[in-house]
Amino acid sequence: MIGDRFGLTPLAAAAKSGKTTCVALLIRHFSPDDDSRLGEFGATALDMAARSGQGDCYDRLIKEGYRHSVYYLNTIDRDGLT
Repeated sequence: MIGDRFGLTPLAAAAKSGKTTCVALLIRHFSPDDDSRLGEFGATALDMAARSGQGDCYDRLIKEGYRHSVYYLNTIDRDGLT
């Protein structure tokens, strides 16, 4: 899957923004393996949905087999949070 200049994929961007219809459309065309460690700092679409509080997108991605990036879960943000 192709990302923008920061590596954010269309699926991750849709999940981050809470665009459930876009997420549903994109997951029909890509497998969870296509999303592995893409996006901001190695984040997956699921990571982006979780971090942005997009519960509907998060639930849909979980249902379809998407997973968190271990790399992303172990990083610290600018506020010192993991």
